[in-house]
Amino acid sequence: MKIELPWPPKELSPNARLHWASLAKAKKNYRHACAYAAVQQGVRRVQSQQLHLSLTFHAPTRRAYDLDNALARMKAGLDGLADVLGVDDKHWSLSINRGDRGWRARDRGGVHMLNKLNDREREHLAAVKELPCSVCDAPGPSEAHHVKQNRQYVCIALCESCHRGSLLGLHGQRRSWAIRKMDEMDALNVTVQRLLGN
Repeated sequence: MKIELPWPPKELSPNARLHWASLAKAKKNYRHACAYAAVQQGVRRVQSQQLHLSLTFHAPTRRAYDLDNALARMKAGLDGLADVLGVDDKHWSLSINRGDRGWRARDRGGVHMLNKLNDREREHLAAVKELPCSVCDAPGPSEAHHVKQNRQYVCIALCESCHRGSLLGLHGQRRSWAIRKMDEMDALNVTVQRLLGN
C-alpha cells in the first residue's frame, strides 16, 4: 500500500539549534501528524515481526536537500507510524529515494511510503471494489478493507459507512456489524462467495 505523510518540518533537522522544549514539542506534533495521516489512509495494526518500507521524499521546493538529513527529520514521523502499525521501528528495514522537487508544493511537500502491487493483486482489488457491501448489501462500488495489511487476497468489500463510519463502521462503533452479528471472517466469506459467483 502507499501512504502519503507530511513533509518533516525544518525544526527536526539535525542542523537546527532549538531549545529542548521547542524540539520536544516539534517532535510530538510531527509524530501525531504522521500517525493521524496514516490512520486516515486506512493503516491499522499489523501482525508482523519485521517490515520493509520504501521512502520517497518529495521536497516542497526546488531547493537541494540531503537524503540523510531528510531521513533524520523523519524519525518522529516514523515513530508515529510505528504507533499505528504496532511494530517497533527497530524491526524495520528502509530504502530511501529522492522524488520530484516541488511535488504538491501547496501541501508543503510530502513523503511516500510504498508497497508495490503486482498485476494480479491490482485486478483482484478492482474486482472486490465492484462488489456490493458484504455487510449491508449497499450497491457498489465499495471500498476494500484489508483483514491483514499487505495481504491483498484477504480483503472485504465494504461501503463507506460499514467500513469507516464513526457509528456503523468497522473502524468505529461497529453498530452495523453488531446488528447483523457479523465479524471480519463472516464478511470475508460473503466477499469470496460473490467473487466466485456463488
